[in-house]
Amino acid sequence: MSEGGAHLRPGWAGGDWVLAPHAERIEPRPGTLRRVIEGLAAAPMARIGRSQRRLRRFAAAVLAEGAAFEAMDEAALRAEAPRLAAALRRGGSARATEAATCRAFALVREVTGRRLGMRHYPVQIMAARVLLDGGMAELATGEGKTITGLLAAVTSALAGLPAHVITVNHYLAERDAAQLGPVIEFCGLTVGVITADMPPPAKTRAYRADVVFVTNKDLGFDYLRDTIALGPTRSRARTLIGGLARRGGGAAQTVMQGLPLAILDEADLVLADEARIPLVISAPRGAAEDGADFVRALDLGRALVEGRDFRIDRRARSAELTAAGRVRAAEISADWGGLWRARRGREERAEQALAALHLYHRGQQYVLLEGEIQIVDENTGRISPGRAWERGLHQMIETKEGATLSGRSETSARITYQRLFRRYLRLSGMTGTARGLETEMWRVYGLRLMRIPTHNPPRRRDAAPVLWVDAEARAQAVAARAAQLTAAGRAVLIGTRSVASSEDLAARLAARDQPAQVINALNDAAEAAIVAEAGGAGRLTIATNMAGRGTDIKPAPSVLAGGGLHVIVAEPNDSPRSDRQLIGRAGRQGDPGSSETFACPEDELFRAYLPGPARFVQRAMRGAGVTRLGGPLPRLMIALAQARAEGRAARLRAATLKSDRTLAGLLGFAGRSE
Repeated sequence: MSEGGAHLRPGWAGGDWVLAPHAERIEPRPGTLRRVIEGLAAAPMARIGRSQRRLRRFAAAVLAEGAAFEAMDEAALRAEAPRLAAALRRGGSARATEAATCRAFALVREVTGRRLGMRHYPVQIMAARVLLDGGMAELATGEGKTITGLLAAVTSALAGLPAHVITVNHYLAERDAAQLGPVIEFCGLTVGVITADMPPPAKTRAYRADVVFVTNKDLGFDYLRDTIALGPTRSRARTLIGGLARRGGGAAQTVMQGLPLAILDEADLVLADEARIPLVISAPRGAAEDGADFVRALDLGRALVEGRDFRIDRRARSAELTAAGRVRAAEISADWGGLWRARRGREERAEQALAALHLYHRGQQYVLLEGEIQIVDENTGRISPGRAWERGLHQMIETKEGATLSGRSETSARITYQRLFRRYLRLSGMTGTARGLETEMWRVYGLRLMRIPTHNPPRRRDAAPVLWVDAEARAQAVAARAAQLTAAGRAVLIGTRSVASSEDLAARLAARDQPAQVINALNDAAEAAIVAEAGGAGRLTIATNMAGRGTDIKPAPSVLAGGGLHVIVAEPNDSPRSDRQLIGRAGRQGDPGSSETFACPEDELFRAYLPGPARFVQRAMRGAGVTRLGGPLPRLMIALAQARAEGRAARLRAATLKSDRTLAGLLGFAGRSE
């Protein structure tokens, strides 16, 4: 990794791993030579790791060891855990360590079989070994990542290095802790789970457990709060003093016990998709502003004409006044006074209003709940409580929707996911959709990717994408196709990009007497119950995003006999990985399944990344009287637009990391770390 040193670096003392208070890696400031070397090494090193041949040999050895454990009674099996813990902590030769690791995996596999009724397949053992080695395992969607992570977490904890199993929502963290807890506790270890609104004392106890289940956002914000509690610097000496003070009842009230081993589920979602936006803790900055200025700004924005007075950049999600627009804004606001007299303040407020009117829409980027604006995470389709847009944009949208006006805030602490996860003593992850991120994962996080084969040969059939002339024609086609398949006894999952799209499609299906269950930001609390029934014959489910949902759809026997679950991508996402996550819900574990993708030139993907060609194709289709277009063109358009979107996202992540390093250097010079 591009890391060097650690706060009170843990080491082997008498064979036992000693985890000091707040132990974590610290990142050196990379010079030009280091950046050049890392860049040259990134591509080949990203693919170098434990070979599949070695992983298969290890899995075979685990299965062979398992025969002895199967013959043991409960008492003998329970007594094995402390013996293995001692062997793992004792270390010794590479052969002895490998043998102890193999037996630990076999033990966990046997306990999992007895407590949960599932024994790990060889491919899961292979993936777990990649995790234990500090790598990223690409394990196909539906191959059982939950119990795969269990092998690595328990083995690491037995060796004395606690594990943080990091998921993307509270439901998964609590579910996994409850499901896997009996196995962990059987091995003599403790289990912790960080839940929503947990008080600090309870969090402290949870973080002291051997295996902790936590969401990436909870982890990040807890780390920032600890940073604030520790004071303006996290130097080695100050960290030690803070840790001793806390143990002795001092003033530093922190909850975390350092950053030991991280096992990230849906690693690409956290380390790539969500890494564009820093985690920020803010404090209120005075009372709410007078809403009159926001009302005036929105009135001004509605009076301006796109193309003449302003331009919209959908990629950057921003609006810019033209020269004519600046003159027009000055004319409209000539008698308003206050900030409207200052050119810079006037134009900034006008551009915020234009963005709020043209780029941020209810049911897409946010929802209105109980009179408050709640931001929707576009990666997961879930509400992001506590998040707010900066520089007055949030208040502008509140005014547009008639919501209660909130006050502005100032930043107390911030950190990016790149910096946070590179501070773990050991980082690992698993995902089904890492393709295309190999170089970035190595260069930024030091994670080598290993692709793990499927347990059974895949049988899913994926149809070529189809392009419809406009959004209305596409919506009708999706509804008709879903009705046809459910009438034939198939189970259907439809993926949409927004809450509004999911509600519109549900209404269309209801008009056809085809009721659908909907999973979106307005009712994600009911997700588990909906997904549990989504595989039934004739069941129809609509979801805004399936990345990070973490719950399998299990088709009924009659559905499998009829072809399995069918997935419809009702609008391509910016990231092809999001589409693969959705499509991967069908045909799991070698089951039959199928998928198809419906697109149209009016899709947000094309409007942002392929506007000219998309408009040309739409005009050509209308001129020819064609409503549906197959062949290679739709696939080419989607691939090109998604490649542009992925390229821009990668550049944004690189810029975020660069600015974060610069800010960290400035804050470090001023005596602060975050």
